[in-house]
Amino acid sequence: MSQAHRQETLDDHMNDSNWKKMCGAVAALIGKMDRANEGLDSVQKAFQQLSRRVGTHLIEKWAKEEQEAFKPNGIGAKIYKPETPKGE
Repeated sequence: MSQAHRQETLDDHMNDSNWKKMCGAVAALIGKMDRANEGLDSVQKAFQQLSRRVGTHLIEKWAKEEQEAFKPNGIGAKIYKPETPKGE
């Protein structure tokens, strides 16, 4: 096998692999969505139980803290949009 033939063979295999991935992507995403929805049901039940135990005053406090964090220049902006120091 010459170098050019080897490269064409590898390219054909990679193109075939990518084609199969693209064709199967929809089915894979639907399966992942179904599993996520199944997990969501159990998590929502646990979240509701936790919310009942914690009480509304703490939930309201946490919601307010979250809103404050995501205001411009809040802590959320600093965490999720890190700044790199500028050169001197």
